[in-house]
Amino acid sequence: LSAAILTMQTIYDTYPNAVNENLIYKDLIHKCIEYLNDHLNDICNKHNLNKNNSKTFLTNSKLKEMPSINSFLIFTIEYYKRHKANLIKGRKPKSSDIIDLCHIRNLPYVDIYSTDSFFGEFAKKRSIEFGTQVVTSLVELKDVLEKNGIVP
Repeated sequence: LSAAILTMQTIYDTYPNAVNENLIYKDLIHKCIEYLNDHLNDICNKHNLNKNNSKTFLTNSKLKEMPSINSFLIFTIEYYKRHKANLIKGRKPKSSDIIDLCHIRNLPYVDIYSTDSFFGEFAKKRSIEFGTQVVTSLVELKDVLEKNGIVP
């Protein structure tokens, strides 16, 4: 994935008007479905399903029935959008970002998700889709826990 992000950055730097996040998102969905190809074959054979119809269904659903994959794709695009424009003005990508992207795929499965302020900025905007509250500090976490009656 980090190679894909660097490739996207290079493409954007070279052809800034040619890059479209929606096309990248669709391409990532396609790549995920292709990656799952062997598993899809097994499932289709086991349940006597048409593989092409199954691929079409997965593509059209944008993998929303697989929240961890869907959230990973959503946040990868959000991450990319924050880095594509001007690396001098923006935050320089960190080597630990790939781990943060892997962790954020768990966001759909929890009520409260804690992350750093950079990832929290765009996670808060998209977390509503998953019904998750995002916090970026211990003070914020304490406030959320108290508000929900979890901590007195």
